[in-house]
Amino acid sequence: MNKKLFRAIFGTSLTVLLLSIVMIFGVLLKYFTNLQFKELKSETGLAAKAVELNGLDYLNDIDADNIRVTWIASDGSLLFDNEADIAQMENHLERDEIRSALETGFGESSRYSSTLDKKCLYTAERLTDGSIIRLSTTQDAVWMLLLGLAQPLCVTAFTAIVLSLVLSVKLTGKENDLS
Repeated sequence: MNKKLFRAIFGTSLTVLLLSIVMIFGVLLKYFTNLQFKELKSETGLAAKAVELNGLDYLNDIDADNIRVTWIASDGSLLFDNEADIAQMENHLERDEIRSALETGFGESSRYSSTLDKKCLYTAERLTDGSIIRLSTTQDAVWMLLLGLAQPLCVTAFTAIVLSLVLSVKLTGKENDLS
């Protein structure tokens, strides 16, 4: 009986712990992704104003290490991309963020980039001439933040497992009866 009670208490504790960890990572992923979208939207607005004022001169002079900048004509053809050869790229008219920007003035989306081979976040803003400036970034930063939280989370999980084990043993009453 004590073995069954021990397994039930310890199993329940582990299940709650694992579900909590999954939920925490899910909430943090959503939070950091939304934060990254907010920042990207702000940067897109600034880039749109700069392109309105200086056009291609601005784009040729920018030094954007972690941000991909694409200027797209209203027909979906590419005018500029700071990370890829526009001659090799397909028309962007059917991309969600581009369609939204053409319809409402602003669009955003999240998807896998075949050009970069990574999951990316995209924001796009329509300019007064009908063209679109689009900025994108990979979600690597989000994963690095979550990875940085892994060590303290593992320490917390280990502590919770040990405490759960001790509590289970105390509640079942017999430490020697566990084998």
